[in-house]
Amino acid sequence: MAKKSSTNRISDSGPVARKQASPGAQPSAALARVRLALAVGNVRGARSLAREIVTAGPDSERPEASRILERTGPDRRAVIDTLCVIGLIFFAAWAGIFRAH
Repeated sequence: MAKKSSTNRISDSGPVARKQASPGAQPSAALARVRLALAVGNVRGARSLAREIVTAGPDSERPEASRILERTGPDRRAVIDTLCVIGLIFFAAWAGIFRAH
């Protein structure tokens, strides 16, 4: 069996790590790390990094980090719709319980 080269090996520590290249391929700029996290589907990590940039990052990167935070935030309409559906489910269950008695 052939031995894999350490430069081509990908870490198995999680889904994000499986999509990224080796640690040496990590971008050095903070905003580039945010873009990389978004590219591999790590929205929570990207938001965390963007929050750090907005509070303590370089002035030139703060506006774009703020736009990324706005773009990746929760969809208010979807949250409201979900709460309405849950409310209807509770109402239907409550009505069903009291109708049976």
